Formats: sequence, structure tokens, C-alpha cells
Amino acid sequence: MTANKTDAAKKLDELIADAMKQDGERTPPTDLWRGIEHSLTRQQQGSGRWLNWVWASAASMVVAVGVMTAIQMEPQQQQGIYQLVNTLTTQHQQQRDMMLTSYEQAGLSRDLEQLEPELVELREAARQITAQLKQDPNNQALWDLLQWVHQQELNLIRTSYETTPKWQQA
Repeated sequence: MTANKTDAAKKLDELIADAMKQDGERTPPTDLWRGIEHSLTRQQQGSGRWLNWVWASAASMVVAVGVMTAIQMEPQQQQGIYQLVNTLTTQHQQQRDMMLTSYEQAGLSRDLEQLEPELVELREAARQITAQLKQDPNNQALWDLLQWVHQQELNLIRTSYETTPKWQQA
């Protein structure tokens, strides 16, 4: 045991003497900075990959939420357009029926047979325009055209009663 003690004491004395020669600075026998740099670089690269995955998943979530919102909003908007077109058509039909009723209540009668082809043509045009509006609701020209066709139908009915000869009105 004394031999081990003396060997340990000699090593300790050598280490102390080396430390004194280096002004208290201790340097390792091999260069460790290369290993430290490699370890730090590997950690940074690993965290960069992880961060890329986080950004990719966040972007995917944003896109998914956007698509789902757009899909849910589209039927609601389409339903609103359908209701608007149907309301406009119903309003026109009510206006036409009120006009015909008021002329009939005033005792005016008119044979619309001669105007029937034009009325049928206007109603068919209105139906086709309505179908197109459901496909392209943002087309202002179609909205204007539908209103114009409805107005032309009302004008045609009004004209047919206003041009009735005086002897038929009595």
C-alpha cells in the first residue's frame, strides 16, 4: 500500500508542478474544441430540423382551416343567392298578379292571346337568366337583365290593357 501511496503522491506532485509552470491554467492533453464544436453544430442542426417541422405543420393547419372555412362558407353563400333570386322572382310574380287583378277589378278585360307568345318568351328568358344567376351570382349584367325582362313583361301587360279600345271598356 505504501508503494501505491508513493506513486499517487508522485503523480500529485507532478500535477501540482505542471500547474505551477502553466500559471494555474490547466490544458487537456488533446484538443477538445473540435469535439465541442461538432456537438454544438449537431444540436443546432437538430433543432433547425425540429423547427422546420413545426413551421410546416403550422402552415398545414392554417391551410386546412382556410379550406374548411371556405368549404363551409360557400354553401351558405350559395343558399343566400338562391334565396335572393327566388325572392326577386316571387316579388315579380306578386307584382304581375296584383296588376292583373287590379285591371280585372276595374272591369277591364283583355284577350292576351295575341300577346301570349311574347309573354311566354319573356318568362322563358327570365327563367334562363335566373338559372345563370345561380351559376354566376356576381354578374351585375345578369341582375340588370333579369330586372329589365321582368319590367318588360309588366310593361307588355300594362300596354295590352291601355290599348284596349274604348268600346270594349264599356
